[in-house]
Amino acid sequence: MFQLFQPKLDLDLSRDVAQVVRRLARCGLRLIISAMKVIVRVAVVVLFLPLLVYIGLALAVGRDAVWATLLGPGERGPVAFETLEPPGRPNRYLVCPRDLCRRAAAESPIFAASVAEQRRAWDRLLDREGARRLRDEGGQIEVEVRTPWLRFPDLVTIRPIPSEADRSTVAVYSRSLYGHSDFGVNAARVRAWLRALTTDLSAIIPLRPEQGSHGSRASEDALQEPAGPMRPEAPESP
Repeated sequence: MFQLFQPKLDLDLSRDVAQVVRRLARCGLRLIISAMKVIVRVAVVVLFLPLLVYIGLALAVGRDAVWATLLGPGERGPVAFETLEPPGRPNRYLVCPRDLCRRAAAESPIFAASVAEQRRAWDRLLDREGARRLRDEGGQIEVEVRTPWLRFPDLVTIRPIPSEADRSTVAVYSRSLYGHSDFGVNAARVRAWLRALTTDLSAIIPLRPEQGSHGSRASEDALQEPAGPMRPEAPESP
């Protein structure tokens, strides 16, 4: 007798299990949807609240004053290359002659141009880049450069230096005022500016036969150098 009812019992049990599984699936789906709604709300607050604060401050004090209002003025003191030791943070990049700085990411290039000629080329380049001049004294230029959208400020200090007759080199220190990392922005800026400077000088100064392409080659060597201690090799003789 029991065997006659066994198939029906098995069928009812299967239906009950299927119903339980469907209910659990619906509950799980509702939980997932609820969790996603919470995540979206948190993301909206985390992403858009700072943006609203930035927009409000930008309207109140101006875009270029937002970060100084929130974080203070930053380290804006004058730079002495002779005693400069950049912190270990990656948001800065220093190119400097071997005998001037204690620690640099790369050795400075040597240009087939005098300090005066190099200085005039820097003036044109900085105007082209839209850099704002902060200091210009003692043969040293300091400018401020900002990112296009959020207007994060970077400072760049430049000192043209006499090298040999009709030649010069340069010390360049680019750094971010705020934060820890800059995603390589300062290093890329210094490399790009030095390449542009080399091109500008080559265009306006006739190449002297005894100099060959030394200036351009030295510049490229310096810019190819990875961040780290200064290279031990001396610059190639003309």
